Amino acid sequence: MMLFLLGDLSDWGYTAGAVKYYSVQDLMSGSFSARETVMTVSPWDGTGSHCTFSTPVEMAQLAVYNLSFPSMDPDTSYAYYDGTYLVDFGGASSWPALLGAYLRILKFPLTVGDTWPALDTCHTFPGERFIIGDEDVDGLLDTLYYDTSYATTTYLNGDTVEVYIYPMKIVQRLTMSGYLGDTFYCCNRFFYHYYMRFRYVRGVGMVQLNIDTLLIYNTYTLIDTLTGDTLPVPVYLVGRYVDYQLWEYVPTAVAERPAGFPKLTLNRGGLLKVEGDVSIYSHDGRLVVHLKSGGTVRLKPGIYFLRSRGRVVKVIVR
Repeated sequence: MMLFLLGDLSDWGYTAGAVKYYSVQDLMSGSFSARETVMTVSPWDGTGSHCTFSTPVEMAQLAVYNLSFPSMDPDTSYAYYDGTYLVDFGGASSWPALLGAYLRILKFPLTVGDTWPALDTCHTFPGERFIIGDEDVDGLLDTLYYDTSYATTTYLNGDTVEVYIYPMKIVQRLTMSGYLGDTFYCCNRFFYHYYMRFRYVRGVGMVQLNIDTLLIYNTYTLIDTLTGDTLPVPVYLVGRYVDYQLWEYVPTAVAERPAGFPKLTLNRGGLLKVEGDVSIYSHDGRLVVHLKSGGTVRLKPGIYFLRSRGRVVKVIVR
């Protein structure tokens, strides 16, 4: 058995000013690039939550930008370490699609097979309801709550750890009502079950988030308008989505180029694609290759300098 202790948030990449880039495959919206920036890291005593820490813990505030839609406001999320759990994704409305849930991603000391409740109860208890606005546009406020979910450490090797959540459960209660023939129906409840895998690397943070399956269930209540009798409809599956969302860390991202520099995409394995004429030089100044727009090259690990239109950028291939 290997034990692995956490010193502070910086051990996992949460340092003020740190920037990470991700390539994202989303079943609903297609492919896009994202940038995560650690805005601040500051002491937190639990204010605003169910918890109180006698010794303040570190909390990081992060901003996540969808680079395919630069006009959109960033998604804000929070991460902190309470001495046992590394909690991540707090308050994020769309990154990933967890509707603001704070998740206990890692439990320390790290031990393969260790299992724990995934929902961070400092911020939310299972079943605690939150108003989410008028989602069904019927003039009435709707609510959501998070159900009991579990996480397990499934892999640990050196600085890399993987965790599986099976599943993360979110329930939306909508007030929408109407008629099915002469029978009145109301109170739709949708159950979202996210089956997720996370990979974290010490010194970097999250390098992969894979929502491999999303299951959506529904139930509602039928009311006989003549007798007043009610009949809850049994929960049934309304949607099954495989390979729902995949986030992968990109060591060097397209957004690191200066204004006017051609777009670059560097995938895992060192495959570089350019959308403009680019000359690539090794760290000692030797020309490696000249790529025309749309060209690709697989680079070995190392430091490279890319030149185009009189501008130069540095690329690190790991």
